[in-house]
Amino acid sequence: MFNSRISRTSINLYLAIIIIFLLVQLLFRGREFFDLHEYQFLQATAIANAFLVTFTIAIFTAHNVWQASKNPNYSFLSVFKLAFLPAFLAGSMAIISVFAYYHFIDPIAIDQLKHEYLDHSLLQAKGIDNYDEVVAQVNSPEVRGFSLLNFRTFTFLLFALLFFCFSLSLMFSFLWKVKNTSS
Repeated sequence: MFNSRISRTSINLYLAIIIIFLLVQLLFRGREFFDLHEYQFLQATAIANAFLVTFTIAIFTAHNVWQASKNPNYSFLSVFKLAFLPAFLAGSMAIISVFAYYHFIDPIAIDQLKHEYLDHSLLQAKGIDNYDEVVAQVNSPEVRGFSLLNFRTFTFLLFALLFFCFSLSLMFSFLWKVKNTSS
């Protein structure tokens, strides 16, 4: 029952995160990422990641801990495992899925985002004194050829997810412990 709850919650949470990702892709993505008048896609992506995805993970975690509070035989580590594992597994699968989406389904989007950002940076740098140095740096083959979705970015996102899930699970586990400790 314990492991089935973890796997069931992981799959449901993963599906919820992917639905949020696909809805943002479908509803807010236009032809250009860095339209100078509207940053609609970037704002929607930031809001979805900062609020919707984290709120969804917190709701699923709180639901698992609440279900665990019905069984007084759980230990602190069991509740922590019940809170941490589904969130981390679902988040990891979602990160892998997003990387796979941008590598295999829509590989042009990341290059488009990078080049539009660099071109936008050049437009913003027009008023500064060392504009020629900025142009040379931005147009260098190292900068233009850099991949945004590399192993370094993947590990950074995975460690950020690990820290978030650990902190959230620790908080919910302590709340469970305080609630179930007899006074």
